[in-house]
Parts: sequence; C-alpha cells; structure tokens
Amino acid sequence: MLYFLDSADTRAIAEAFDLWPLAGVTTNPSLIAREKRPLRDLLLDIRRLIGPGTMFHVQVLASEAAIMVEEAHRLRDLLGDGFHPKVPVTPQGLKAIRLLAGLGFEPTATAIVSPSQALLAARAGAAFTAPYVNRLDMINGDGVGVVGEIARLFALHGLPT
Repeated sequence: MLYFLDSADTRAIAEAFDLWPLAGVTTNPSLIAREKRPLRDLLLDIRRLIGPGTMFHVQVLASEAAIMVEEAHRLRDLLGDGFHPKVPVTPQGLKAIRLLAGLGFEPTATAIVSPSQALLAARAGAAFTAPYVNRLDMINGDGVGVVGEIARLFALHGLPT
C-alpha cells in the first residue's frame, strides 16, 4: 500500500514528509487555488520539499484530451521524474488517459465516484485511480464500499492499476 498526502500546503507537506513514510503528494486545482501563489512557483516548491523522483500527482486543467496531453508534457518537463498527470474520468479524460499511457506516462484517474468509472479508467491505461471517498460519504454513499468494489473488479480483471 502506498500513502500519499493530498495537499498543496508546503508547510503541511514539509511536516508530513518529516514524520511519515509517504510515497508522494497528490494535488488538485482546488487545493492549489487555496494557496494563492503562482502555480509554477508552488509546484516547484513542492517538488523541492518531496525530492526529485518522488511521486507527484498534479491534475491537468483542460477539458479537451489533446490539451490535457499538452499540459501533461509541460508539467513533466517542469517536475521531472515521478510526475503523474491526474486526469478526471470524463469522456475526454478517458481519451487523454489512453493517449498518455501510450506515450509512457503513468496517469492517475481522478474524480471517480463509481466502480464502473474506475474500471473504464484502468482499461484506458490509468496506473492509479483516485476515488472520491469523502465526497461519496458526504452524500450518504459508501465510499469505502466503492473502493472495495473497485479493488474486487481490478482483481477480477487482472488489472495492475
């Protein structure tokens, strides 16, 4: 099992990496916006804190697959080894995941609220999936149950995601 910190708060990231055996950081546009800093500067500060090569999952902002792929290239050029593009599981996102996987990226599928979305993302080539457990729980769903069903489907289909 891998543990990640979902944050863009450099103080929290520094403290967490000092204390815990974390595999990396994930972030998203909402977390980044809270920091009220230029994107490039913030991402480079996080990269410095977690070290080169450490997994760093950063969400693309575009809604069109081709532009998502362009963004992923720019982010990889900026952040180096260990960068994983986070891509929302939408029709264009699934297309982008497939394209990115074909280009050697290890994409993270995000904004997942159902096992079927996770299965589609894994089949498209996602290396990781990020189900919205907390959001499901907040709308009277069963976030942990959804994750259990995702794990069952991945095992059933022999998926390495």
